[in-house]
Amino acid sequence: MTSTILCRTSRQNHQILVYVVRNASSTSTQTSIRWKRLAYQIGGGLLTTGALGYAWAHSQAVHASGNKAHLVSLPWSFRGPFDSLDHASVRRGFEVYKQVCAACHSLRFVAYRHLVGVTHTEEEAKTIASQDQIQDGPDDQGNMFTRPGKLTDRLPSPYPNDNAAKAANAGALPPDLSLITLGMYEIITFIYFYRKN
Repeated sequence: MTSTILCRTSRQNHQILVYVVRNASSTSTQTSIRWKRLAYQIGGGLLTTGALGYAWAHSQAVHASGNKAHLVSLPWSFRGPFDSLDHASVRRGFEVYKQVCAACHSLRFVAYRHLVGVTHTEEEAKTIASQDQIQDGPDDQGNMFTRPGKLTDRLPSPYPNDNAAKAANAGALPPDLSLITLGMYEIITFIYFYRKN
């Protein structure tokens, strides 16, 4: 009986020992895989950060070159990643556009509905839209007609086409202002100094 117990005990110890060894080896493998994964993630993050830093520095070097005079960089409150526009300033800017800039420049990609909740209430935007006459049609007889504007309409252009705009401005086509701040570097500062002087 003693040998049987010893055999069983040794078998049980052997099985426990094998189990513990196998479990420890799989744990060390999993740990090494985790460390490798972490090292790859850190390396990828550093590589991405370096690439973005290089791209930013390269873009700044492009803006610094050339023969033109550079504008003074002003600390705009809406230039940061978490900053937003001042809605009262945007409303004043829209009023300046309507009174001064709309004589020559268009806002081709801005609809009256874009004013709701940003610069005007819905009722104010509807009132502004209804003051403009929008060309629509054709009707049942094929004729074009004008009607008061709706929120879904885009702001009308001051000229019917590009050729009429060029003829009215000595051959120069006035640029559309709806996306100009996204397409030109420091145009906001230029507009600020232009309006100030």
